Amino acid sequence: MGTIQKITLMVCKQMITNKTYILCAILFSVFVVNLNAQITVLEKTRDRMVIDWNITGVDTVSSVTNGKVTTSVSFIEQNCIVADDNLHQLPAYSFFIGIPQTGLPEIALQQVNTTSQNVNNKICTFTTDTQNDENEYNNGWISGPVVSIINGLRVAKVYVIPVKYDSVNNAYAVLLHGTITINFPQTTTVNRTSVSEKNKKFFEKLILNYDIAQEWRSKGKLSKRTATSLPLFSQQKIAYFKIGDGHNGLNEGTINENAVYKIAGDKLIALFGSVLISKIALFASAKGPLTATPPVDGNIPDGVYQIPVMRFDINGNGLIDSDDYLLVYASGVSDWVYNKKYTFNVHPYEEYRTYWITVMSDDGLNVQKFIQPAGSGNLYTYFTNRLFCKSSVDTTWENYTYNR
Repeated sequence: MGTIQKITLMVCKQMITNKTYILCAILFSVFVVNLNAQITVLEKTRDRMVIDWNITGVDTVSSVTNGKVTTSVSFIEQNCIVADDNLHQLPAYSFFIGIPQTGLPEIALQQVNTTSQNVNNKICTFTTDTQNDENEYNNGWISGPVVSIINGLRVAKVYVIPVKYDSVNNAYAVLLHGTITINFPQTTTVNRTSVSEKNKKFFEKLILNYDIAQEWRSKGKLSKRTATSLPLFSQQKIAYFKIGDGHNGLNEGTINENAVYKIAGDKLIALFGSVLISKIALFASAKGPLTATPPVDGNIPDGVYQIPVMRFDINGNGLIDSDDYLLVYASGVSDWVYNKKYTFNVHPYEEYRTYWITVMSDDGLNVQKFIQPAGSGNLYTYFTNRLFCKSSVDTTWENYTYNR
């Protein structure tokens, strides 16, 4: 168990965030646009889109790598490769659609025609975990929306994965024909913004419903939000400390700093005086970099999160005394996360996570007591201590000469 050795006193400054208010009108259009060999837009309105998916089949190529024969699968006009849960490389096609400023579209794919095929060799896999955790597949053929901002428009990237691989039977299924239906969240927002003809042609090719998405463009300044509505408000007395072990050696890829820390009562008295132990609260900065998904206007996150603590009031008088103390589980800014598989969430800009201690008018969060399930539990004699290693890529350039 660690002990907090240094706590720095500070006063929080006023912070202001913003929010946008926009208006909207209704636009309706139904037509057919053949974008390429596999995607055809059958209908696009402010309520929904209907897209036809159609391919003739897939190609397979076998190759030898390090003495091992593997098979790769592809199809005409695919534009990306994704990984399944077992990191097999699967061909895919991605496209962008404009979406309203709030909410997420509902995406469904109805299969019309599929085929199956056996392969002699295993489908090749990625050597590292490159699967994007934000891709949530509805039924194996299509992903959920991956939200971003392009040219001031809120857009969703969607992946069609027309290949399902069965590694047990070494066979794959192919989606030859299907219908994609995208239902947009209801909105009353309208905003017409002119763009240059040159840019318009580019974005019309990039975003399938660009003309309609123009109506959902965010415009104007975000409205202010008072600092007193934030967890740490102006003129509030706050102390802080940082958790981390730098980047020397393998430190950046370890979690040795993750531990239970003791905050002594005499340190808290020196900072805040004699206060109720229940009113002390602990906040922490976010772990890892900011999400790639932009927040909805007006829903900008506070950037700090309250951490539950264990409170030990030795004499039970409800006040912080020198013999009292807090126990907190603190972790670094980079850490392991589990979502079907283990990945190491690296913060590319910070090596230390900041924690703030303050006194609130309401009670702070407490660590909930664990309720032991009935019956005998499992006995574990070991665990896997995972280590993340990161190395720089040294690219060597060489001059080659040849005879024409």
